[in-house]
Amino acid sequence: MSTHGYGKPQPLLLLSLDGGGVRGLSTIMILDHLMRLVSRSLGRRVEPWEIFDMMGGTSTGGHEELIHEARNTATFIEG
Repeated sequence: MSTHGYGKPQPLLLLSLDGGGVRGLSTIMILDHLMRLVSRSLGRRVEPWEIFDMMGGTSTGGHEELIHEARNTATFIEG
């Protein structure tokens, strides 16, 4: 369980990215669209690591997840 910053326990939010080639591209496009919708709703730019408790993936999806985690780590270190 996670609190998602609101104090009340909530289920974990998991993001699993899968696919290579065209499937990987469509996965990235869908995630980009989802993050734009969430960002618009919250009134600020939001990255996947701010929303999901755990992220993972295979093939292109795994590479995309690593990119987001690397951004998060770099932001945390620069901090």
